[in-house]
This record gives sequence, structure tokens and C-alpha cells, in this order.
Amino acid sequence: MYVLGIDIGTTGTKSMLISEHGKVLTSAYKEYSLITPTGFVEQDVRDWWETVVSTVRECMKSLPSKDEVRALSMSTQGGSMVMVDENCEPLDNAITWMDTRGAKQEEELDRAVGAEKIYLTSGWRLSGTLMATKFVWLREHKPELFAKAHKFLTTVDYVNYKLTGRYVIDHTNAGITQIFDMNTGAWDPALLEACGISEAVLPEVVPSGEVIGNLCAQAAEELGLSTDVVVVSGAHDQYAAATGAGALNPGDVLLSTGTAWAPLGISAEPMFDTKNFMGVGRHVKEGRYGVLSTVSTAGVCLEWLRKNFGRQKIAEGTLRLDSFAEIDMEASKRRGNTEGLFFYPQFGGSGYPRWNGAADASFIGLTLGHDFYDLALAVMEGVAFEMKQILDGYASNGLEAKSLRLVGGASKSPLWTEIISNVTGLPITRFKEPNIACIGAAALAGKGCGMFQTLEEASAGMCDTTQYPAPEGALRDYYRAKNEQYLKKLEFIEKVYQI
Repeated sequence: MYVLGIDIGTTGTKSMLISEHGKVLTSAYKEYSLITPTGFVEQDVRDWWETVVSTVRECMKSLPSKDEVRALSMSTQGGSMVMVDENCEPLDNAITWMDTRGAKQEEELDRAVGAEKIYLTSGWRLSGTLMATKFVWLREHKPELFAKAHKFLTTVDYVNYKLTGRYVIDHTNAGITQIFDMNTGAWDPALLEACGISEAVLPEVVPSGEVIGNLCAQAAEELGLSTDVVVVSGAHDQYAAATGAGALNPGDVLLSTGTAWAPLGISAEPMFDTKNFMGVGRHVKEGRYGVLSTVSTAGVCLEWLRKNFGRQKIAEGTLRLDSFAEIDMEASKRRGNTEGLFFYPQFGGSGYPRWNGAADASFIGLTLGHDFYDLALAVMEGVAFEMKQILDGYASNGLEAKSLRLVGGASKSPLWTEIISNVTGLPITRFKEPNIACIGAAALAGKGCGMFQTLEEASAGMCDTTQYPAPEGALRDYYRAKNEQYLKKLEFIEKVYQI
């Protein structure tokens, strides 16, 4: 028996076919493009479905019979919105979560409802990138389409309709709309009124892991599957990744290290922070909640340094930059030369817990004795110090991290993994399978169809891991002291950007 885990991301879709024993039989990926008219970031919503079809059909080439697939579920990008008509045909491009067109509408919603009320209801800080402000923008700038819309959908509910004929969204994705009350698990009347919409134009909300229904005949034909396949309610990609990584209990923290680094902490109750506004949401696991923040450009800092200042060499007759593995090896030798060198990764401003949109990235402590590899080591350390700040913020609100589950690009770097562990003082679990969000979606599918009894059983059965114990000794002491210096210098930097 097999299940399908599907991850519909910002720039492409990945599907994985996984056996009841947790073995990944095959996977497939297909990219799509962003549409970027001046000042906007949009997508052709048809790409979501077309890439699901193409990647699932590619995976199915490895199976002799379509009847071997029991269930599927999805991990999706959150906060991207599309208006559709009565036939679920898009009326316009999807407005993505990266689009900032709603920034001017923040003030309107603050006056109408109150920014703190929106945060305490939805769990998300009022933002021009999320859906609440974009409802207001559409009402003001595209009133005819706004009035014509039969449904306002996100990625997951659009594809769920294509799969089953039901408009269904899960709690983790509903929260990012900023019109959902995460405390009651229902759309909030006051927020709906402020945005000018009714519950009738929104999808039904069901918990992640609940069976939505079977594939409809048309979807089954397009995907090359049987109508016996069960469709299980999925999750926002960060929560799906947490599920795949087994971050399900209080004190667990999933650290996703992609373009943005996003530490998702797990708690037994919602943990609102009206001073610093960390993101709060319902977790996939019933009775659990997530706390989410990001360092939006953490993952691109090292690539930026490599691309613009990296060492070039001739290898096999080709001039190329150092690989990340080569940078790792050389930078690991440089701690004796970088004690006073610090990097602050605030490209485009800083987020939680300091929230300074005027801040820029910077190096402090450069000398003529420093070279590219010293800078690379400082970049890795600076990003880790930012993670430490976020985890300390979580702890001050009652969520004490017990362990880190590390996924994404940094997990491939032994040096960066070591730095993160010593800066945070936490044990780390690394995962051999990088597509952990697909694993999480497959775990939901497996539990939903009865293949697994619990999410813990499902995720444990699907992942190979490497464990790193909590650090002790001189290196831990070194990074504890350097983190203190990092924070002292950060206070000075913040004064510079207040001038």
C-alpha cells in the first residue's frame, strides 16, 4: 500500500510516493513561475493543479497498479489568494503571500477592528502581505471582480475542490488569512465584516488529518488514480514539515532553513505576545499549538556572500566558485581569527523579536587580516545568533525549547549544524530526506486512511535521522560568550538605524 504526499510551494510542486513501511518509492518535481507586474507578486492559479497532475502521474509510473495507492494529502504555501466563479474558474491571477499591495489597508483594518484584536484572534500580526488587507484592497481596486467572486480561496482549498468537489481548508492555513479565529476554530464575524465578505464566500474549515472524501471521477482520471483514493485534509507547509519531522510535543522546535529560516516551536496552549507578535496557530496535532517566526533572508546570506565575493578556481577545465562543502571545510578552520568579527543578517529589516524595518545587514570588526572564509564563518554564526534571539523570545513567553529538528539547506552543512547546536545549547536531529513537508503530508494521508494509528508512528516510520547530543565544553562556552557580544553590538546597530 502507498500514500502520496504533495507539497505545493511558492515556485513549484513536489509529489512523493511512500510505502506503508516508510520507503520513498519515487518523487517528482515541477516548477512554475511567479508573475511580477510592477509592485505585485502573482501566480497563474492553474499552475497549482497542473503541476499536481504532472508530478503525481510521474510518480505513478513506478507502480504497476493504481489500486495500490490508498490516500493523499497536501502541504501548501499559505496566504496566497484567488477569486473563483461558480465553476471554480479563476477570475484573476492568485495574489501570493509575498505581495505587499495591502500595506496601505493595514491602517483601515486597524481603525475598524484593531491590530491587537486581529492578532489575538488570528494569531498573526496585521500585515499587508496577508489576506485580510488584500480583501480590502480588492474591494477598493477591483470592485466588479470582488462582487462577482463565488469563493475566495487559498492554495489548499482550491486544489481540494479539484480533487473532491469540496471547498475545504485546514486550521493551519485558515489562520494565515487573518479572518479566522484560531481560538474557536471558526471564521470571525467581526473580521469578515471589516473585510466586506461573508462566510458564504469562504471554504469550510476542517482539522488537518480529517478525511475530506474520495477522489472525484474527473480528478482520478487526470491523476491516473482510482476513485477509491482517500483525500485527507493537509496543512500549511511549516506545520506539515513539523509533522514529518515529528515536532509534535511541547518543547519540540522545527528549524526550517530555506530562503527564510523559520523556527516553529510547539506548545500545549496558544502563546500570544502582544509586544513582539510572534505568529501563533493551531498545530496539526490536536491539543497542540505552534509559535512561528522568521529571519526572512537568513538562507540567502551565504549565497549572497559566495556569489559576490567568493573564491574562484579552475576545476576540470572550468572556472567556478567554491562549493558550499569547500566553504564549510575552509571556514571551519577560522575560529581563531574571527573572535571579534560579527555579521548581522538584517537584509530588508529585522523581524521578531526586535521588528526594525529600517535595519540593514552589516559586518562589525573587519580587519585587514580577514578573508572570504572568515566572512563566511561570521555569516553562519550571525544567522545562528538570530535564531538564539528568537528561541530566547519563545522562552520568555513560556516555551522552553528542548530540542531542534533541523531541515533544509543548513542541515547539509556539518559546520553550520555544529554552530547552531553550540549557540543554542540544544541537541539537534538532522533528516536524511530533505523534502520533509512531503513526508508530513504523507504522514497525514497515512493516518487518515488507517495505515498508521498516530502521527508519531507515521513520522517515525518515514524518516531516517542523525542525532547530535546537546553540546558541552570549550566550544559551547566560546559561543555563549560571543552571543553576549553579538547582542551588545546589536544595541549599537539599532541606534544607528534610528538616526
